Amino acid sequence: RYGTGSGTGKKGCPNDAARGCADGAEGAMSDFTKSRISKSDNWATPNEIYDALNAQYHFNDDPCPLNGKGGLVREWGTSVFMNPPYSNPTPWVRKAYEQSLKGNLVVGLLRGDTSTRWFHDWVLNKAQIIFVKGRIKFNGKPAPFPSIIVIWKPKLAQARIAAEGPLL
Repeated sequence: RYGTGSGTGKKGCPNDAARGCADGAEGAMSDFTKSRISKSDNWATPNEIYDALNAQYHFNDDPCPLNGKGGLVREWGTSVFMNPPYSNPTPWVRKAYEQSLKGNLVVGLLRGDTSTRWFHDWVLNKAQIIFVKGRIKFNGKPAPFPSIIVIWKPKLAQARIAAEGPLL
């Protein structure tokens, strides 16, 4: 529930350049037990948002580095929460979509920027989009940007493949 935008659980590892998270190459994650800190591209997911989503989807993974394994180079769980780096969400949203094609559910808290290529390539018409009313408060401070919750569902991905054929 940590974000560069990522992380899960109530607590987790911070996203920082030393861990390879801030550049988007690794991600931001948690072990569900440690507290999160905010730095430039890192934002702690508010508990009320994560808890509401977790109550519905019962997350079993957060793809931030855990025990030295980067979230972009390993398989994800079947019900995933991610709050990827806001500075470079592209590899994360691409992988989220790819994971939905494999039958996994991925929920992402993302910057609500519909003008970006990543939004048009990996979110629009590939996932359910929930526009968050107002500005989310990260660490008690309102974000300087809108937020969206994106839900990549396995059935949505399969319907897209049936309609358009596999993406390659």
